Amino acid sequence: MKNRIKQSEILTLEKIQREFSRHGSFYFAEVVYDSNRKFYDLYIKFNQNEISQNQIEKVNNLNKNREDYINEIEQYLLSTLTKAEQKKETQIKNTKLNVDLIEIQDENKKYDLILICGKHYEYFGFLKKDIGIRVEIKEGKIKSIERKSNTVKANNYKKRSTTSR
Repeated sequence: MKNRIKQSEILTLEKIQREFSRHGSFYFAEVVYDSNRKFYDLYIKFNQNEISQNQIEKVNNLNKNREDYINEIEQYLLSTLTKAEQKKETQIKNTKLNVDLIEIQDENKKYDLILICGKHYEYFGFLKKDIGIRVEIKEGKIKSIERKSNTVKANNYKKRSTTSR
């Protein structure tokens, strides 16, 4: 299926051109990242006519170091729980972190990529609550992590479901 790739795949410029959709100044694909077919939206933005080899390396390095980033994000999330969330700490710890969106930048001085992720947990009865996290990564290291009440609005993207379709 076009526009849906596996996270474990090594990307090349040719593969991106062949399997991603090009929209103006970015390439887009859905990346499947777990056995339940959960996926995130991957945007590779470029300033010139094409993405750079540096951007391709950033995507491949992200995939290679994903678990390290996830562990650091998990630690941050647990250290910022509100009083109400602390009452649900065990449930939140046991809930898997969902990755919603990754944006790869080209020549941005502040960060190389943005990762939007979060956890959804049962708040009261059947009501669910979201904890949204926005992460900026520069040169393979997390430069900033912050909770956002609306991570989609912070990045001006329309949120898509991360369940399988």
